Amino acid sequence: VCTNMGCWIELKGDNSNRKIRVKVEDGEIVFPVTIRGKHARVEGRVEILEYSEEEFFKLKQHEAEEKGVAFDSTAFQYNPTDARRYQIRGLGVIVE
Repeated sequence: VCTNMGCWIELKGDNSNRKIRVKVEDGEIVFPVTIRGKHARVEGRVEILEYSEEEFFKLKQHEAEEKGVAFDSTAFQYNPTDARRYQIRGLGVIVE
């Protein structure tokens, strides 16, 4: 769960370590941190996001910020395959 604004969650299957992010419009749906670890059903559409080197650098900085860890820009390496992300543009979510 996004701890800053509650604007996204990550889902993973019961028997998988693979995750997919569910992103909603900021403020439209707010995911409280208390739903972490719960089951959810999502309605939306899958999007493929492809980032340029500059965009991916900024994304990695932002992700480190969200996690509260220092971003090591000297260790950053751009790989177009890593810079492709899949996410669900969430239209509705039910948390059980």
